[in-house]
Amino acid sequence: MRRKQRRHARRAPRWLAAGFGLIIGYAEIVAVRAETYAFDKAHSRIIFFVPHEGLSQFLGQFHTFDGEIEFDPAKPEAGRVTVTIDAASVDMDHQELNERLRGKDFFRVNEFPTLTFNSTSVVRTGEKTGKLTGNLTLMGITKPVTLDVTLNYSGPHPFYKIPTLGLSATGLIDRKDFGLTYRPEFIGDDITIRLEIEAMEKSKIPAAALRK
Repeated sequence: MRRKQRRHARRAPRWLAAGFGLIIGYAEIVAVRAETYAFDKAHSRIIFFVPHEGLSQFLGQFHTFDGEIEFDPAKPEAGRVTVTIDAASVDMDHQELNERLRGKDFFRVNEFPTLTFNSTSVVRTGEKTGKLTGNLTLMGITKPVTLDVTLNYSGPHPFYKIPTLGLSATGLIDRKDFGLTYRPEFIGDDITIRLEIEAMEKSKIPAAALRK
């Protein structure tokens, strides 16, 4: 009996090793898959910062948006990103200001209901960093914009176990380039854009992640 127990005890680590091998192998398969990823809108944010009277960076965001990422870990330079934003969803946490932002002095959402970004190139700058350049269309004007991107994560989602990306991106635009010239004595021109994005394989993303 003791010999059998000892033999079984010696075999147990092999079974454990095999099990861990399967888990690691699955994670690697998930991580390297080249796919189209849809934004998890419940856990993504599109934020901007506006210089206000030289006192602070006034924070705003867009609540309604959609986006996709074409990403192949083996060829990140071939990736593509598209984003569509509902201009009327702009929010700076002040009802009167929000109404003004949607009106004639700023976004004129009745005339220009959407903002779009379509990437044109990706340049890798480090193991998990790069520069994403694309065309931003705002107020009917299209200009090139470059974002500094960090790939925070590429692998199986910790809960859903489907291929997932996590990334952060920041960039700077001059609002005058897009016809936003209201009250320059109070409002700075250099607007910082920040995206915090979680995205999952488009064909498998759960419905809850598509709602916000």
